[in-house]
Amino acid sequence: MVIRVVLVSLSFLMLAAHFSRANNTYLMILSLLIPFLLFIKKRSALLLVQALCYIGSIAWLYSMYEYIQQRIAMDVAWDKLAIIISVIALFTAFTGFLLNSAIMKERYK
Repeated sequence: MVIRVVLVSLSFLMLAAHFSRANNTYLMILSLLIPFLLFIKKRSALLLVQALCYIGSIAWLYSMYEYIQQRIAMDVAWDKLAIIISVIALFTAFTGFLLNSAIMKERYK
């Protein structure tokens, strides 16, 4: 269970860094605080964090689309960017999937 929480925290830490780079302080702070919801031992808190993982993955994909459009306009290679952000988006979605395990369901009743 500890590994799952660490991975979820890592995915939100990456989201916070992304929002920090975009100068969005409110979403950065929110991303840093979301993993602390896992200290609330209620099923609704677990489901909220899981949903926010999936929303974070969508945010990565949206950002990837925007960055690719910028790079195409500048006539710069964008394939490595797409691979890196796709892996990060998949990792974020995977951490949401990890919260759906039997261990987590047992812990958060």
